Amino acid sequence: MEKNKRKGDKLKGMEYWKKWCGQAVTRKEEFLGPTTSLQGDNKIVMASEPSTSSAVSNVETESVVSPAPCFMPTTTESKFSQEPTSSSTSSPVTSSLRSAKLDVGFYATEDNIEDEYLKAQILKEPWTPPKDYKFPVSTKRNLRFQMKWMERFPWLAYSEYKSGAYCRICVVMRRSLDEGKRGHQRVGQLVTDPFYKWKNALEVFETLAKSGYHKRNSELTDNFLKIMSSQAVSVDQQLSSERKRQQEENRKKLIPIVKGIIFCGKQGIPLRGKTDSGRIHITPEPEQPLQNEGNFRALLRYAAESGDKNLSEHLVTSQKNALFTSPQIQNEIIDICGKIIQHKIINEVKEANFFAILADETTDIARMEQVSLCLRYIDLKDAKQHKVKEMFLEYIPTVDVTGSGLANLIITALKKHGLECSHVVGQGYDGAAAMSGYLHGAQAYIRHDCPLALYVHCSAHSLNLTIADSCSQADVRNCVGIIQSVGSYFRHSAQRTAVLKEKIRDLLPADHQKSLLAMCETRWVHKHEAVIRFKEIYPAIVHALEELQSSHNKETSQQAVQILKTLRSSNFVMCLVILQKVMSYTLSLSKQLQAINTDIITAFSHVDNVINALQLLRHKVDEEYPHVYEEAKVLLEENGGILLMPRIIGRQLNRSNIPVSDIFTYYKINLFIPFLDHTIQQLIERFTKHRKVISALSGVLPSNFAAGCEIKEAFRMYSAVLPEKSISVIKAELEVWKAAMIFTSPIPKSALECLDNCDQKLYPNIYTLLQILATLPVSTATPERTFSSLRRLKNYLRNTTSENRLNGLALMNIHYGIEIDPNEVVDIFKKKIRRLIL
Repeated sequence: MEKNKRKGDKLKGMEYWKKWCGQAVTRKEEFLGPTTSLQGDNKIVMASEPSTSSAVSNVETESVVSPAPCFMPTTTESKFSQEPTSSSTSSPVTSSLRSAKLDVGFYATEDNIEDEYLKAQILKEPWTPPKDYKFPVSTKRNLRFQMKWMERFPWLAYSEYKSGAYCRICVVMRRSLDEGKRGHQRVGQLVTDPFYKWKNALEVFETLAKSGYHKRNSELTDNFLKIMSSQAVSVDQQLSSERKRQQEENRKKLIPIVKGIIFCGKQGIPLRGKTDSGRIHITPEPEQPLQNEGNFRALLRYAAESGDKNLSEHLVTSQKNALFTSPQIQNEIIDICGKIIQHKIINEVKEANFFAILADETTDIARMEQVSLCLRYIDLKDAKQHKVKEMFLEYIPTVDVTGSGLANLIITALKKHGLECSHVVGQGYDGAAAMSGYLHGAQAYIRHDCPLALYVHCSAHSLNLTIADSCSQADVRNCVGIIQSVGSYFRHSAQRTAVLKEKIRDLLPADHQKSLLAMCETRWVHKHEAVIRFKEIYPAIVHALEELQSSHNKETSQQAVQILKTLRSSNFVMCLVILQKVMSYTLSLSKQLQAINTDIITAFSHVDNVINALQLLRHKVDEEYPHVYEEAKVLLEENGGILLMPRIIGRQLNRSNIPVSDIFTYYKINLFIPFLDHTIQQLIERFTKHRKVISALSGVLPSNFAAGCEIKEAFRMYSAVLPEKSISVIKAELEVWKAAMIFTSPIPKSALECLDNCDQKLYPNIYTLLQILATLPVSTATPERTFSSLRRLKNYLRNTTSENRLNGLALMNIHYGIEIDPNEVVDIFKKKIRRLIL
């Protein structure tokens, strides 16, 4: 019934608007003549213009759906009565439409009027019948609406559309159709239905005026009009201000919690303890934790007790389910912090355009295979000082360690972070077959999706393999094994370590080294340093073993006797001195190859320098070897030994057995020269593949201008990403670049130095090739370093750490210098529904 009634009201409203539009068209023709026509949206359009609909159809289709737009007031008239024309006198057409718009009866069946300015117009200046208006007669007694009633009851309004009376404030301020008797009775006459029973009109008007419903609407009207006149603050604004105040207070409570998590994450401190739930009790309350609650909760308690009133109030007064200190909340905030860091890194990578992949894998404490993914790119923030960055991105757990499995893992991670595979210009891994295999290694599969991703074998790993292969000679291999055994012997016991430190202090007071170094498998520099350190403190080691021979501990004394005899052997001392001599050359190279700012051409120039130095040493072997021999002889004699030549037999399989007449010549021919030759040969062979990689790009460096390197190969490889597609234009640009570098002082040597001197606008192709050259990976030292963080973060006490939490903590700890704004963390944190307004 009600639905049919509303439908009838709609149809009646359409007829009503047709009548007004018809009057408007008639008056328009009288006013403008027959050459114009009225179209929708109150526009006057010349008849020559094409029109798609009549005035009636336009009004019928538009105005019934929503009221016509209201017009803002001017300073010359009432705030809510401005007409839609700039002239002081409205046209008949506009006046007719406006009067229909302000007929209160038209809005009686609407649930709500959304246009606040229209509300104000109806309340202030509704349509009022003119003085000569003839009201319709309703009964046989000729009763009709009286104009004087509107003077007695100011809220009363007459609707020509509905031919009845309304209370306009109840119509406009009504919130729903069920408003009477505290929302339990449906409103009717004077509100949703027109009143036309004029016999009892005054009684009905008086009854409505005294009703609580009408009085409430009157108060709402007064407040509404004051707000529209900017004389008061709306309830919405008041609520908004209160919400903002509450939001600021809640953020002040949450910010210290976020800061505490960031602090623990950056310092690598474990957050959780034995108990992680419940309220954090603040002194002087009698309840104190009986068990260790962990660093995070202890840090919050310390901050609250040290004067953070907002945090203290939050921890004391907040409900237990709104403390935001639980492990689940910690995980969310840690994950957000990690994603903020990742987002900053990804933005830099996208700005750099080109990047290289660095990856390595290891097994964590939980026996889970973890792939450390890092990215190498050029930081372009300072055009005059380019920097190479190698940034850890995430740990990725994996079960499939085949070449295809690892390749899919890396490609999926890149796509997840929104990185384009077409911008990958390099990939660096170790020499494992799963990573470096030519046909089925990860690098081969990745090149299917990333055609420009040139594979570069880790240079530091290549050097490590060079030393390892050089040490495969029996005497040298045994020497390295003994060095490792001696280190393990002293580290096994605090007593033995104390004796060694005492001897170092007594015999070598000027030496700041107090202990032996382990020959770490992943820290390649330590292998070089371990051999050099052993040679330096050799006298202290021998004297410590002499003292430990008389120890009451049977195991200690027995092992001391065995090790001391080995250390005083001629073979060991000669190998130790020779190793120390050669590794003094490769130590600086090992450090240089692991430097992030080193580009691949600069790194290989250092390799060439070391090779040249070792070849010079080999060429001058007759001059250099006597010094090596004399040093070994003195070292051995000063520590209770004597240099002897091993026994020579007719057939020897396990060591060199070249027949010689004296001990000097024996160690020269059988040990020094073979070890030196093997090292040089391994350096040349291991780095030959790297030279093929850089040969195509070396022509853009000033140091290679004289060699006449061609740029055709570089153009063939990278034509897809070069700004210019013509080889002749690129050759001409290279010639101009060469001419410019001649007058540059000092002449740049590395790719980074060239980038600092290369104007991207003048030399766009050269700049791109230099950027690619500087981006090519040199070593995988950065992924190797992240394994140290992995062992610190995921240890035997934290071996169940989830992957998201692990990555968040690792990103905060490894990228210590990347700032995390706690407010940004809260802004992301509040996107999910929370118990507090944030």
